[in-house]
Amino acid sequence: MGALRLTNIHKTYANGHQAVRGINIEIEKGEFLVLVGPSGCGKSTLLRTIAGLEAISEGEIHIAGQRVDTEAPAKRDIAMVFQNYALYPHMTVYKNMAYGLHNRGVDKQTIDQKVKHAAGLLKLTDYLHRKPSQLSGGQRQRVAMGRAIVRDPQAFLFDEPLSNLDAKLRVQMRNEIKTLQRSLGTTSVYVTHDQTEAMTLADRLAVVNAGVIEQMGSPMEIYERPQTVFVAGFIGSPAMNFLTGRLHNGRLEIGELSIVLQQPPRFDGEVIVGLRPEHLYRQAEHAFSLPFQIEVLEPLGADTLVWGHVSGVQETVVARLSRAYPADAPRTLTLYFNEAELHLFDAATEQRLS
Repeated sequence: MGALRLTNIHKTYANGHQAVRGINIEIEKGEFLVLVGPSGCGKSTLLRTIAGLEAISEGEIHIAGQRVDTEAPAKRDIAMVFQNYALYPHMTVYKNMAYGLHNRGVDKQTIDQKVKHAAGLLKLTDYLHRKPSQLSGGQRQRVAMGRAIVRDPQAFLFDEPLSNLDAKLRVQMRNEIKTLQRSLGTTSVYVTHDQTEAMTLADRLAVVNAGVIEQMGSPMEIYERPQTVFVAGFIGSPAMNFLTGRLHNGRLEIGELSIVLQQPPRFDGEVIVGLRPEHLYRQAEHAFSLPFQIEVLEPLGADTLVWGHVSGVQETVVARLSRAYPADAPRTLTLYFNEAELHLFDAATEQRLS
């Protein structure tokens, strides 16, 4: 049995809004699961139901083999790290980290050992006597994490903990959270709308859309084989290109392009063709070609994003090219791609064609 099991979880509010609809997840001990999706998709609501901050409308929640959905939050043996840190401004770092243990009647010596151990892990030893107002945003987030660590819970719950930090600090804290979770081995559920955070942190990803999980798997499984158009468009930066096409007897038509696939799906009809920007190449050794008209260049240093149109195709296309692509180069070029890196979806159902 997993460390955390959600069975047929529903959450419907009094106004009839269904925020979570029949979610089933089993998380193994020590696993880092990331719930990712756009704002309003239900991922934070799901996290709050695990914590007990929201009552579920239907289903069961088990932690370490015990059913907890009828228990108060304090009895669920979880620790939550919030987006806004939720520190007591009048208390020192030490007292903020010790507060929960003190309320549970833990003896002073044990509290001191736990707080100092967590402070050492988080590089906060020199700041234990400071107030939150004397700390940077990253240090405050470490204090919030330290308060969770001293609890030694069955699971950590993270609710978009890095969204208030600047870009550089987010990268640093992302690495620290991953390293810390690995060293502690604590089961963790992490909510974010940032797909880069999701890809880099997760052992498994659950992509949430409109209250349901559209796909669950390792980050690379989801990147390489998205099962729906939504998942394909949400995971990856820049987002996957989608082109209108038609498949008939193994022949794929995209605008003025007509190609015979070596391993076509058993399907005839309208399709959505997905191609990632990084899977469009300038080298002619790739199997198929597209005539491309550049409209906008975005030099990023390591590479260049080129935005434009393919002949006969209405949708805008973006390609990630070598950083050497000069601004004064020809605006018409040929891009190449491989059949193995094509993603084909049924245009009616938006489900992947196998």
